[in-house]
Amino acid sequence: MIITELKDLTQILNFEGEYALFRAKDDKGNYHGVIDRKGEIVWIWRHITMRIKGYPHIFKTINDTYGFVFYDVEKQAFVEAPIINESQKSKAEIMVDNAPRIPFFPGVPGLFDYPSLRYLSDEYIGFSTQKMDWGIQDIDGNIIFPEKFSTLGKGGEPNHFVVNNEDKKVGVINEKGEWIIPPIYSDLYWKDLYYVAYIKEGRKKKKCGLLDKEGNVFVPFEYDYLMPSYTEDLISAKRRGKYIFINSKNEKIHIF
Repeated sequence: MIITELKDLTQILNFEGEYALFRAKDDKGNYHGVIDRKGEIVWIWRHITMRIKGYPHIFKTINDTYGFVFYDVEKQAFVEAPIINESQKSKAEIMVDNAPRIPFFPGVPGLFDYPSLRYLSDEYIGFSTQKMDWGIQDIDGNIIFPEKFSTLGKGGEPNHFVVNNEDKKVGVINEKGEWIIPPIYSDLYWKDLYYVAYIKEGRKKKKCGLLDKEGNVFVPFEYDYLMPSYTEDLISAKRRGKYIFINSKNEKIHIF
């Protein structure tokens, strides 16, 4: 089956190697799965599908009993969980991995857990003692900011953090509390080489663009959705209801 045969392609997530994730629906319901660079569906599934870092052909999902399972699209079979090299993790990553977690759905432990720590960089960690209010500490436990952010994410530098201000607008601060990117966005997150930013004016729909580390716009705010790739200059984009691929120069690229 070719991806365009599905009536409503709701999302294409970035290519890594030969494969990308997709979300779509037709008359029978919602679908998730994996496509190749020809646009051919190599695996289709009912539940949300996620990537496994370091394993471009193995994908993580859940089964009907909400247990985690792993699927190898090259073997076309479910496989054992891949081995992650723990020795390559930083102290901060290990601290976050071992932090206590609280399930959003008490009856379904392990699904969409709420963590008490959040990885920001190898030097800084987000922490929370109450649901969805975040502070920032260093890996020695020194408090940099108290729990006052409802939005918290990693930035383009180890000491840069995506946070909100009192008006719930989002920008980027450093460890001194100085704004590197002013809080003027409705949403903002760092994706390897870029900030993916959203703006909203009045009742208009959100528009998406890309920023560099200093906040300079280099892909304009004319898209509904942007998702950069981890490994190449290939950005999944949605504009006027259609999915396309562009590069960081805002040039359209034909994949399939």
